[in-house]
Amino acid sequence: MKNDLCLKTDRRSGEAVKRALARAGILDRSRRIAPEGGCLLLPITAEPQGEALDSLSGLGAFEILHSGLPRPQVARPSLRALLEGGLPQGLMGMLPKSYDVLGSLILLEPLPDALAPYLQEIGEALLALNRGARTVLLKTGKVDGVFRVPSYALVAGEDRRDTVSTEYGVRLRVDVSKAYYSPRLGCERDRVASLVGDGETVVDMFAGVGPFSILIARRRRAKVYSIDINPDAIALLRENVALNKLRGEVVPILGDATEAAAPLAGVADRVIMNLPKSSLAFLDSALRVLKTGGGTIHLYVFTSGEPVRGALALLEGRAYPPGVSCSVERVRTVKEVAPKEYQVALDLRITSCAQKT
Repeated sequence: MKNDLCLKTDRRSGEAVKRALARAGILDRSRRIAPEGGCLLLPITAEPQGEALDSLSGLGAFEILHSGLPRPQVARPSLRALLEGGLPQGLMGMLPKSYDVLGSLILLEPLPDALAPYLQEIGEALLALNRGARTVLLKTGKVDGVFRVPSYALVAGEDRRDTVSTEYGVRLRVDVSKAYYSPRLGCERDRVASLVGDGETVVDMFAGVGPFSILIARRRRAKVYSIDINPDAIALLRENVALNKLRGEVVPILGDATEAAAPLAGVADRVIMNLPKSSLAFLDSALRVLKTGGGTIHLYVFTSGEPVRGALALLEGRAYPPGVSCSVERVRTVKEVAPKEYQVALDLRITSCAQKT
């Protein structure tokens, strides 16, 4: 029986929904995505259930329906198919099942040692599959240190680390050798930007090259103070401000988040704290930059085991300054960063803030 099952969603949510369907394994790649008015019809193989349904519900309204779509695309060969016969059969199951495409760069997570003699072949196959890509890089070190810059080694193609990536209509110049940037957080950045209203003042405490800040300022007449301790990140942020037509204003600030936030006491309606490894250490600084009446903090943390329960446990028993009331409006698992290790977003509503001093 011919499958004509589709998911209908708003165009603005289309990219995020497509990724969620792909992660759930129910995106039907044999049919084309089709526009319908201000919406998109995404072909699916089955109705979303369980965790997939929860994830999609957090991205906005959608509708499951039956609709004929354009004829199937010509299926692209898989990485495994391209390498068939070039790698020992026992290694085929070790090939990467996912990777990041960032502008002209393909970024691979660390691979099993057994694949090391075949990296060149793997890289060339990836370039053949992704015609817009020019470089394949392999991560060789963790995101660590004050500047959060991972190490990459060239696998195939041009020896470069910089590119321009497009995300939700925003162009971002990125150099993975100088500043941290993850395309996998695009859905989360879109979610937060959709919550910001015209006239808001936002403090982005760990702005990096500016993906949160610039997306917000592109969509809203908001003022965003964008802080980062990495001078290369701030330099790229300035370039990215110039690359995009903004409705609002982005103010780059080079410095440690605690020190740089001090002069901003009492200015913010909203604070973004995307430094999951140590964001809790800066929570008091975030509270101080909020307006006297309070506001929203988007706090990101790493946790293990059950992600939501683990994230909430990190806030249990925490003492807040006199006059400050904190409630958790939403908890969302952003991504799995390692087996049973997760990045989690907590939207905190802060009320009854005392006068800043």
